Amino acid sequence: MPQLALTRTTKESLKIALAMVVTYAIVLSANWGETMWAGLAVTMVSQPSMGLSLNKGALRLCGTVLALIVSLTLMSLFPQQRWMFMVALSLWVGLSMYMMLGSRRPYFWDICGFVTVIVCVHAALANTDPFYIAMLRAQDTTLGVLVYSIIAMLIWPLRSSSRFSQACAALHDSQTKLLQQCRLALQDPDAAKDIQKIRDEMIRAQSGLGELLQASESDSYDIWESRQRWRQYLSDAEKVTQILAQLSDSLDRVSQLPLKQLLPNLAEYIDKLESRLAQLNNMLENQQKNPVVEVGKLDVAEQQAKRLPMLDAGSLTLLRRKLADLEERSRTMFYSLQGALGGATGQNTGAAVVTAPQQTLLPDPDRVAATLRIMLTLWVAYLAYLYVDGIPGGPVFVILTIALGMNLARAPQVPPLKLIIPMLISITLVGFVYIFIMPKLAGFTELGILIFLFTFFICQVFSAPEKEAGRVVTLAVFVGMTSISNSQGYSFLVVANMALLFPMALLLLGITAYFPRSLRPQTVVQRLLQQFCSSAVCLLRLTLRGGKDPAHSSRVRGFIDQWRLRYHYHLLSTIPAKIATWSPKVDAHFLPGKSADDLQSLVSALMPLGYEICSMVDEWQSSATVGAEVRGDTAQRLWRQRVAAEAARLSSVISSVGDYVSGNDGESAVVGEGSAVGESEALSSAVEMEGPDSAEIERLLNLVGMAREATESSQSLENTVRRIDWTRWKSEIFL
Repeated sequence: MPQLALTRTTKESLKIALAMVVTYAIVLSANWGETMWAGLAVTMVSQPSMGLSLNKGALRLCGTVLALIVSLTLMSLFPQQRWMFMVALSLWVGLSMYMMLGSRRPYFWDICGFVTVIVCVHAALANTDPFYIAMLRAQDTTLGVLVYSIIAMLIWPLRSSSRFSQACAALHDSQTKLLQQCRLALQDPDAAKDIQKIRDEMIRAQSGLGELLQASESDSYDIWESRQRWRQYLSDAEKVTQILAQLSDSLDRVSQLPLKQLLPNLAEYIDKLESRLAQLNNMLENQQKNPVVEVGKLDVAEQQAKRLPMLDAGSLTLLRRKLADLEERSRTMFYSLQGALGGATGQNTGAAVVTAPQQTLLPDPDRVAATLRIMLTLWVAYLAYLYVDGIPGGPVFVILTIALGMNLARAPQVPPLKLIIPMLISITLVGFVYIFIMPKLAGFTELGILIFLFTFFICQVFSAPEKEAGRVVTLAVFVGMTSISNSQGYSFLVVANMALLFPMALLLLGITAYFPRSLRPQTVVQRLLQQFCSSAVCLLRLTLRGGKDPAHSSRVRGFIDQWRLRYHYHLLSTIPAKIATWSPKVDAHFLPGKSADDLQSLVSALMPLGYEICSMVDEWQSSATVGAEVRGDTAQRLWRQRVAAEAARLSSVISSVGDYVSGNDGESAVVGEGSAVGESEALSSAVEMEGPDSAEIERLLNLVGMAREATESSQSLENTVRRIDWTRWKSEIFL
């Protein structure tokens, strides 16, 4: 007799439904009262794999414990001081929001914020014993997490370690494809048209590895034991991804050079790098170590290189630098993977990696705005509860508004008002079950069957990963509206209140989304672009302070300048990704004609420009000889001046972009090439030097190449920006 084969989706739906029934059975038999929190715990921690579920369950438990401690502390400090209590509560919620948006474990801080509001509001406004509320919340949450975790481990367990290995293999496959395409583009510039697609695929493959590793540490003993090596391996893989992205962005500047004559063994060098990356997939598939592929040294035709103009020599040197960094970092990644798999770590060469300025204790404007927004929302909801008679839900209005606000803050591109219709559909579906089916049930057996079937149905309907939010919301509405208890009651007012409560909460969030600044996509993109330009200019001025003699730029600065340097570096490295997230949400009304394509071109130009400026700053900061006193050598002085001149041109172009976006239609910055003959003569005389100055020459050539790349990228960005009608974006439309 053939066996019925269940899909993975069906198995996961059955597990969630079974966990929900078992949880309700335990809570009702123990007569704990509030069954809703246990049901919510099952709904929230259910994930596609066991590791993800265990990890999220642990975060929910830890966040709940901290939230209960904070809640009891606040209520003990301000037992009769309503306004001081709300000030302290809003500060804690604001801190939780700020930490959530910048943490590797945002769910922990999400729980810390809104669970504190749940306990405090229930205890302070409903005159309920605070300790009883806290303990009830803790035991219900623990029960829900524990029940689902046991079921996930015993019934059809799906470990995250297999998904993690597959994701790593997909990353290395995309890295290999991108390197192959880069080699083809160096031989034939027409091959560069496919690079963008492969690079985006590589970046997407890299983005989810951190979360998968955390989940794998929870459900795999082997990965847990080697977690430090796996984390080092991911760090190396991220660096390789970044180097490949930068390499793919700079091909058009070197593809015109006679690379076959300048770098005779370039093709062989890249072939060996491809073999090394491909070998990583074999190690992951076979779970055993392999010998590393030796790449060797990239040869240079020095006599021909000496005859290059300075800018071309800088681009060539930068290409060699990127390939050398790729070789060193891929080697360390190879050894890290060997160690993670249990093999010998090999002779790690310890690649010289430039360390970016530390970004601790740096304010992020978007996180600060979200913090102020959630604090304002809390106060408005609280005052509405106090002074608006008969507000639907009573204190639940405050709780629901903060819970939705903190979750929507992680996806600010989603307008709260557009969620009203989906919410009403879920409420209608659950209301039908609550009003017309549940009153006819007798005993927990029939109730358990209903809970199982409804949960299974919702999980099947919203089984796709992109529909997970729909599953969570619908089950949460079911748990909240039914409020299953041993003394069950039914009232149409519950459905009516719920139908009013959610739209009112979303309406309030839609209004506060315009404070302290608007979250309209076109406004956010415009603001981020202006911020990018401003930070780039400030970063270049701080880094290259000293005018045309960069020797002064490395003098010890005060604490304020060092802090500003780290701050602008942080913004420059994070803003391009934010613009890439917001740009698809811009309404078509603001993108007439080919403006949509121009906006996509703008996004594509920002990422490499941010990389190039940050790399330039890294090189300048790490240079030990750039800051040395100029010894009077004409060639070296000219080189230093050339780097500063390129940086000044770069700053001018970016300032022009920022002015145009802000509405000040300034003149386009013109980037000149200077005297190629003089540069060629200076290069020839400098390269022939011997002794300690040769290292400085190599470093300055790298800086010249970086400055040239960044300047040309900024010029391309300016041309793209000027094709977009930014005045249309300033129209005040309430969306």
